[in-house]
Amino acid sequence: MGFGINKIFASRRTFQVDWIPYKSNGTSTFGWFYLLHQQNRQFSAVKEYRFSNEEKRLIEKSLELTKLETWDQWTYYHYSIEQLEMAALVTDNVENLTAAKQQLPIQSKSDIAANGLDLMQWSGDKSGPWLKVWIEKMEKLIVYGELENDKELIKDWFKNEYHRHA
Repeated sequence: MGFGINKIFASRRTFQVDWIPYKSNGTSTFGWFYLLHQQNRQFSAVKEYRFSNEEKRLIEKSLELTKLETWDQWTYYHYSIEQLEMAALVTDNVENLTAAKQQLPIQSKSDIAANGLDLMQWSGDKSGPWLKVWIEKMEKLIVYGELENDKELIKDWFKNEYHRHA
């Protein structure tokens, strides 16, 4: 019986935050996110409540974003517009997030002009852990605008870099 009472008191403390600065975005998910953010807590603090996988991911990723010092192209690429917007509401980020995301050279890995099969063909190597590493390198360079998303330019870059590091 003592455990049950302790759990009730712990649960009540979970909801004790300053709600005055809270400005609803119209979703209950934002309320949960705000609560956790204000208390600097992880999603696990409210895990006993029911959330869809999508809501859980939205809250977790938005909390992750609030911990980042700066947001750059990789941030806009890596997070959804909904996650960015939710985090922006509590971090006072006033950037046009939709525009920042739309200005990226690619929106997802599937937009890259070359793929793992190309890298294997160009290297002459079989699939393996190396492939994931090189795809991520290529992806980041494209997102940061350091490599154009053009198959021939990617091939030249890859052959040069891969053979230098092989």
